[in-house]
Amino acid sequence: MLQDRESLIERMNALHKQILSLQETRQHEIVELNKTFADEMEGIVDTLFDHLCSSEFERRFTTWEVDEIPSDEDTWEKMKPKIKKVIENRFEKMLAKWEECNGVHARVHDELIRCFQKRFEV
Repeated sequence: MLQDRESLIERMNALHKQILSLQETRQHEIVELNKTFADEMEGIVDTLFDHLCSSEFERRFTTWEVDEIPSDEDTWEKMKPKIKKVIENRFEKMLAKWEECNGVHARVHDELIRCFQKRFEV
C-alpha cells in the first residue's frame, strides 16, 4: 500500500513537472507571438505613415469639389462641426480605400493566424 502511494506521488510529481514545462513553453510562445504582432504593427504603421506623407495623398485629401464642401452657416461655431465631420469622413474613406487596395491588414491578419497555428499546432 505504501509503495502504491509513493508510486502515485512520483507520477503526480512527474505530471506536475510536465505541466510546468508546458506552461513555460506556452508562455515563451505567447511572448514570441506578441513580438511578431508588434513587428507586424510597426510595419503597418511605417507603411501607412509613408502613404499619409505622400504627395498623392496630400493632393487627394486637399482637393475638394464644390459639392463636397458643407453649406455655410451664420457663425463659425455652427460651421466648425460640419467641417470637422466632412474632413473626418474623407480621411476615413481614403484610409478604407488604401486598405482595400493594399490589403495590409488582411496580410498581417493571415500572418498572425499562420504563426498562431504553427506555434500552437492547431
